[in-house]
Amino acid sequence: MRPEITRDTRTQLPSTQPSRGTPNRSSNRSKARHRAEKPGLPRYLAIGGTTLLTCGIIAASLGFANGGAGAGAAAPSPTSTPLAALVAPPQPEPVVRGSIIATDGVTAGAPEGLVAGGTVVTVHGDHLGSVASANFGGNAGQVVAVTDDAVTISTPPATNLSEGTVPVELFDVAGVPVPVTAADAAVAAPAPADTAPTTPAPATPAPAETAAPAAGETTEIVPKDAKATEKSTDTKAADKKATDVKAAEKKAADMKAAVKKAADAAASVTASALPLSFSYVPDPHVSAQIDYAMKYWNDYNTGTYGVIAGNDCVNFTSQSLIERGWAMDSEWSFDPATKVTSSAWNSSTAFAAYMDAHPERGTALTDDQRAEVKVGDVVQFDWDNSGDRDHTAIVSKVVKSEEGGVEIYYAGHTNDTDYKSVDESVSNTGGSVSYWSIA
Repeated sequence: MRPEITRDTRTQLPSTQPSRGTPNRSSNRSKARHRAEKPGLPRYLAIGGTTLLTCGIIAASLGFANGGAGAGAAAPSPTSTPLAALVAPPQPEPVVRGSIIATDGVTAGAPEGLVAGGTVVTVHGDHLGSVASANFGGNAGQVVAVTDDAVTISTPPATNLSEGTVPVELFDVAGVPVPVTAADAAVAAPAPADTAPTTPAPATPAPAETAAPAAGETTEIVPKDAKATEKSTDTKAADKKATDVKAAEKKAADMKAAVKKAADAAASVTASALPLSFSYVPDPHVSAQIDYAMKYWNDYNTGTYGVIAGNDCVNFTSQSLIERGWAMDSEWSFDPATKVTSSAWNSSTAFAAYMDAHPERGTALTDDQRAEVKVGDVVQFDWDNSGDRDHTAIVSKVVKSEEGGVEIYYAGHTNDTDYKSVDESVSNTGGSVSYWSIA
């Protein structure tokens, strides 16, 4: 019987068997060739005291390892992607330089504004295009505009309308704080008044050879001891000059070291994080409004405004707006003599219609925009979602959490309260809530 012959149906490649004595590297064919290869250091072969570069040997070996036909065969061109294309260039980090500039603050050019919020401030820096949010004492400000070198922010109300200075933080889109550096890193080095030359003075030239006296001339004969004394004096003078040059060089080196030390110290300060801050100052209009609400929320000012039994909420809200500085008009009014009020003064739905017709006095905000609500604004409830407004009050407190939550509290009449939670009222009665951002 003929032995069974197993046929290899794989495509046969040209033989690449190495010469005798050369290790078989054909197993490398299965390895991926499309990869960035690391450059290696050239290897040297010492023969008889002579060093020979072995690049040719390495190239021949690579020809076999890569499946070439032999030492004379050309190696295939690499098709791997360059390493530079695989590594994305690092993006510049955002950085804040200097301090906050308040464009409409109480004091021009100073980082301060009213406790009610709404002060527009600008922060300058580099690569700020990724800035997405800002906190003022833990309260989220409203980012109005962002460019590569500036961020414009509307400040939030101060917590509980409290005065004082609060820290300010900026965050990028990933929520990472943006570092703050000094406005100027350069430090001017003082120019020394008597800086010595940094190069040594030229050596004293050697005396020219003395020519023999011409015929008929007389030559002064200098005693030998005098010549020695003159030479000694010249040597001392040269030594003194060399000493002076060395002293001047040392002084210049010391000055250079001092300047470098000062520059390093300045750079260290520049690199460290410097805090941003904003100072809240009282808003006399909002303060007067809230002071009135806190004084009369449960002790009605009936002597001046009277009371609307069972429906005094808008009457009380209107009184607080008078204290804020509003002036009456033909649509929104109260007659102290007769105690007669207009519908916009005493009706929640009529008040909402009045505000719609007078955007100069305020703008509407939905509950989805509650992050923009500030103390002194007006809150209105629609208990049955009918479209009519059923209750009106004054925003007395806004609390913002680090997680982005906003809690709003109000003061009002009818259901007398100074700090009632909006969410609690909606939960207890149902319906919806909306706001008026008072200008």
